[in-house]
Amino acid sequence: MRKSGIISLFCLFAFATMLLLTACGGSVEVSPASKDPSIKSAVMSRGYKDQQAVNVTKVFKPEDHIFHTVINLNNPTAGTKVRTVYIAVDAEGAKNQEIVQVEYQVKTVEDIVHASAELPNDWPVGTYKADIYLNDKLDRSLDFSVK
Repeated sequence: MRKSGIISLFCLFAFATMLLLTACGGSVEVSPASKDPSIKSAVMSRGYKDQQAVNVTKVFKPEDHIFHTVINLNNPTAGTKVRTVYIAVDAEGAKNQEIVQVEYQVKTVEDIVHASAELPNDWPVGTYKADIYLNDKLDRSLDFSVK
């Protein structure tokens, strides 16, 4: 029997077993998806208003003065920790230099976390990144630049 025939036969058997269980008053349990907190998405932006990123970008101007990071969470629970570490990767002489860390602990069921790094004068031209940690584990890095 060919491989595709074996797979089709297996699928038919599995479907028939589910029907038989249901018809006889049995039940089929499906494992729920993980309920642990996770990061659904994260973006860099020039602004932040009404819990939303405004002017999403990966390229900032020196005069933007504030880098906003907007993080959207799945299954947040009170106590979930989100830490954003802003790093100058290569910016006018600064190499892999930490700029600032922003830590936030979810108090209630909040699914949006906002972090930002601000400089009163112009940002040095170069490449940067925002490392985002969820409960002290690095989840992702967002690369961006100032041009």
